[in-house]
Amino acid sequence: MKQWIIHLEAKSDLLIPSLPTGGNESESVSFIPGSALRGAFAAGRAPGHGSQPDDGFAAAFLSPHVVFCDAVPVPVGSGAAFRPVPLSAMTCKRRPGFPADEGHGVYGRFRGPCPPECPECRAPMERFAGWYSRSDGQLRSFSPSFAQQAHVGLDDHTGQAAEGALFTEFRIPRETKLEGAIRLLSDEEHEIESLEQYLGLRAGADDTLYVGRGGGRVKAWFSTSNQDPTSGLSELRDGQLVELVLESPAIVQDDFGRCLRSLDVNALAAMLHIQPAALGLRCVKHYAFTHWVWGWNGAHDLPKPRDLALARGSCGVFEVTDAKSAKSNLESLLTRGGGFRTNEGFGQVAVADPEIWTTTGVGDGG
Repeated sequence: MKQWIIHLEAKSDLLIPSLPTGGNESESVSFIPGSALRGAFAAGRAPGHGSQPDDGFAAAFLSPHVVFCDAVPVPVGSGAAFRPVPLSAMTCKRRPGFPADEGHGVYGRFRGPCPPECPECRAPMERFAGWYSRSDGQLRSFSPSFAQQAHVGLDDHTGQAAEGALFTEFRIPRETKLEGAIRLLSDEEHEIESLEQYLGLRAGADDTLYVGRGGGRVKAWFSTSNQDPTSGLSELRDGQLVELVLESPAIVQDDFGRCLRSLDVNALAAMLHIQPAALGLRCVKHYAFTHWVWGWNGAHDLPKPRDLALARGSCGVFEVTDAKSAKSNLESLLTRGGGFRTNEGFGQVAVADPEIWTTTGVGDGG
């Protein structure tokens, strides 16, 4: 596998809606989805009207071996990869977050008894959402902010504010830094060189991409990465517990096209298109939400069909029952992802950092 890191800086406020919103508010998602990145690259390289895509375009955008991962906001100067907090996380309402952020800790709902009150200050507990990273050996959280923009529509005849034309947009602010990735699930030198040349992924090169509504602009530059997402699986053994977390929404369906609503062995098997018995894993506990995902076809200026998906941060704890099968299947999930539309960044899976939790161990009551 070859991976290029995409470093992005917003040159204008960005509006990337997750779903059509009613009323007088429109809110952007706080990241750039892999599907939006893929569309931004493709927009400048698409063939003219009535023309067929060339070989380079087909290899970059129509191949299942090229994956565009989501671009996540990162604090300026952090230099650390940020990952989603599992949806099972709880924290103190008064002092939320990790001790390094002066918080009172993060508890997992299914990693032991999760107290209704903070053990430190007796304040109520609440869900803990966002991203986290390991910086200087310590875990830190990060939640991006939005820029609020109010708009007033004017009546063409009177010049006064038109009734019902007052609306507010919440956008990703200008100068926000984000990091994503493009993965090539191949080690063929000619494929690597072709993709680098076609997408301009050479180290030090930069590009201007247009994403979201209203012509939002981001500056993009690139670097290569030798990070191996499967490095923690080298010593996998029977009886070991592995916690998996979705780094992006996953479109996972059964044989009848129905969305699976839990990140359990049935969902993992469906993501890999195998039978649950061949997975080599047994589900201990799981936690998941579902929500609708959609997209926009820039070439036809039409929305894509909506899909019900497991939400980012959905997680599960699994026991290894067959180390050989589990290693092979987990390696595929951690590099390729699973489910549908994986080339757009959906269905990306990672092993959760065990030190994220204030409790110690799974189901030990700690």
